[in-house]
Amino acid sequence: MGAGGRGMDDPRLWEAQYTPPSAARPVRCLARMRCCPVAARLNDRNDMTRPKAQRGTCRRRSSKHATSNFLRLIAWNLSLAAVGAATAAAVGEGYLRATKPFMTPSYPYVNVPGVGTLFKPGSVVRHTNKLDFWTTTPVNRWGFADREPLPTARTEKSCHIAVVGDSFVEALEVPIAAKMHVQLEQLAARELPHLDVTTSAFGRGDTGQAAQLAYYDKYAARLKPKLV
Repeated sequence: MGAGGRGMDDPRLWEAQYTPPSAARPVRCLARMRCCPVAARLNDRNDMTRPKAQRGTCRRRSSKHATSNFLRLIAWNLSLAAVGAATAAAVGEGYLRATKPFMTPSYPYVNVPGVGTLFKPGSVVRHTNKLDFWTTTPVNRWGFADREPLPTARTEKSCHIAVVGDSFVEALEVPIAAKMHVQLEQLAARELPHLDVTTSAFGRGDTGQAAQLAYYDKYAARLKPKLV
């Protein structure tokens, strides 16, 4: 017998002493999308005071609510990916602009009647493959990526060489000082000091001999070269 004359077989006293505190709160479903059997068993064990019809139940979320959360999660991940890509692109562009002379090539072409396409005289050609070379080449008064043509006055020691060709002669990938005809001129100065060897180049990429013959007739012939 307990206090007040009530025995241990009194269900109210048994409930007060043996019902755990967690029995008043239903166990949240462990599987958020549908009812979890483990949570149901825990509910049934810990909630002895609930009606039998309500035992073993747990909270469920509607499919509409779950779909909304799923779409919200996808939108959040996509926004993070977009922000990351934009940040990486901005950082990359800033690095290239800070370390490279330019990013956009420039070819100021003009059409010369009877000759074809040349560069605009006095302009600047910017050429790059955006990988391992960035060159800026001035254009002479005849429209070629080369030094200005030399005067036609010659002496007995003079030997002018006109180099006519395609992109191998044009050589936009390197500075003028590194082009073939300039290197030939420097080599001749060392090996043939008794001669005054000078060179000039008349080259355009993607051209053939028909166009190159016009380069000689209209421009190179004025310099009266001894070798072409």
